[in-house]
Amino acid sequence: MVADEAAGSDGVLNIGEVLTRLEPEFPETTVSKIRFLESRGLLAPGRSAAGYRQFSETDVARLTWILRQQRDHFLPLKVIGVLLAEGRDLVEEGEGSSRSFAEEARVRDLGSVSMNHEELATAAGL
Repeated sequence: MVADEAAGSDGVLNIGEVLTRLEPEFPETTVSKIRFLESRGLLAPGRSAAGYRQFSETDVARLTWILRQQRDHFLPLKVIGVLLAEGRDLVEEGEGSSRSFAEEARVRDLGSVSMNHEELATAAGL
């Protein structure tokens, strides 16, 4: 299915359509989780005149990025929020830095972390 065909006639998706789009990669994601991420300020989908959420392709890409950071890098929402504020969701992993987001977050002391010697050496660039 082409992305434009999945979107409504005005190019936006409702929350159910977003879940359908995310389901292959994130089957555990729920409407409640999306609403929670929005309440934490990590997402800001548009609203219809009736108040329904309207997700653009950019919103879906941002949501996918957030869910990958949680699943793949175990980043807490506080750290994800800081990275989003810096525009890091717009940069593909691997571009501009050889460090992963998790390693960079550790180096920048955005949260408490425990590391073994190898991880510490990698984070320090040794």
